[in-house]
Amino acid sequence: MPEPERRCAKCGAAYGGEVLFCPADGTPLASRPVGAELERFVGQTLRGEFALEALGGVGAMASVFRARQLGVERDVAVKIMHRELTRNPVLVARFRREARAAARIRHPNVVEVVGSGDMADGAESLPYLVFEYLDGFTLRSALSAAGGTLPLARALHIVLQMSDAVGEAHEAGIIHRDLKPENAMLVRRGDDPDFVKLLDFGLSRLGEGDAGIETHAGAVLGTARYVSPEGARGEPVDRAADVYALATILFECLAGRTPFDGDRPVALLVKKSNERAPDVRHFERARATPEPIAALLAASLALEPAARPADGRAFGQALAHAAAQSGVGADQLLPRPTLLGTRSSARLPHAETRVLGSPAFAASLAVAVAQATNTASPPSPPNTANAPNTPNAPNAPNGVASPSVIARREPPAPELRRVGIVAACFVLGALGALGAATHLGACGR
Repeated sequence: MPEPERRCAKCGAAYGGEVLFCPADGTPLASRPVGAELERFVGQTLRGEFALEALGGVGAMASVFRARQLGVERDVAVKIMHRELTRNPVLVARFRREARAAARIRHPNVVEVVGSGDMADGAESLPYLVFEYLDGFTLRSALSAAGGTLPLARALHIVLQMSDAVGEAHEAGIIHRDLKPENAMLVRRGDDPDFVKLLDFGLSRLGEGDAGIETHAGAVLGTARYVSPEGARGEPVDRAADVYALATILFECLAGRTPFDGDRPVALLVKKSNERAPDVRHFERARATPEPIAALLAASLALEPAARPADGRAFGQALAHAAAQSGVGADQLLPRPTLLGTRSSARLPHAETRVLGSPAFAASLAVAVAQATNTASPPSPPNTANAPNTPNAPNAPNGVASPSVIARREPPAPELRRVGIVAACFVLGALGALGAATHLGACGR
């Protein structure tokens, strides 16, 4: 029996025939292991502009180098496709598609494309992409470091950003089709250690007339655990497929596993094509998930695409509303934001301004402020009034009060209540001004 033609560099599974991507994890299949001769690229300068300084990592499809963009003197990441994969036109198209798709989306939570081109390597021509340099780690690594799950507020904060970025892509006519924790990078921006950068648009569809990388009917694209039921059946997918993937990622952040799990990708695809997703609260680690969030996950994981939220932004707005109903305020979704006075005053970068000014976050902030200023609950006991990190706030980040603490903080006198209301109006007014300034700035550009 002949040796299979291609093998997955990530899980080791072997496939033959027309299989180009591993059904288990979406990794491009190689006919032989990628060599270790990549260090020879260090020291080269691409297009007279990007000086390769160090090999940062080797993936199944490309190698990533830290480089210096000469002239402006900033660090960038250069992604160079592996030589042997350049002989496959489908994989080359996927590689180039990544830059085209990301460049069409102007959003702070999408990785910035700096440039692209081809570098000469002997008789070969190797495609390369240049992105902003991201010093962080993937959501997959964050889940592993946290033991498989994240606190509710942190998970919501991350997935809300992903939803807003995916929603922006949807408005541009782009379907990502490969959303998973490996494609969300977490970096520090200002006060936020979990600022999301969405990566890898290589499987995206760039418009209604674009068939993407499909080469035949019934192709299954993406990673089995995150692909939608219609995608698992090999049917055409639209925005609802990305919504399904976003809900699956949030489900995993809370439960420590995806709704459908297993080691056999084909069996997994068959199961999710025909069975409804379980309630997230059926799993031990997610039993405390609030009802509004569990209900939204159930709707977003529906077998029928029409039963899910229409697109990424609709899902994000519904998620922010569910979070507010669950008592998770904006001060938890936006860890220690400067505008709420939990740190010394400092000007926020443009990226944070966009996120703070988005409708989803503004809506949840309004609910949190209303709870803090209009509650009729009695004042908090002396031993908890000034201690935000109490046992009542197991999921709150350092320096952020839990919903129960917020609900008990009623001003002791009408004068202080009026002060709180004025402060709340100031915060909301500042957010509106920031949103307007950002919009005008974008128009000016």
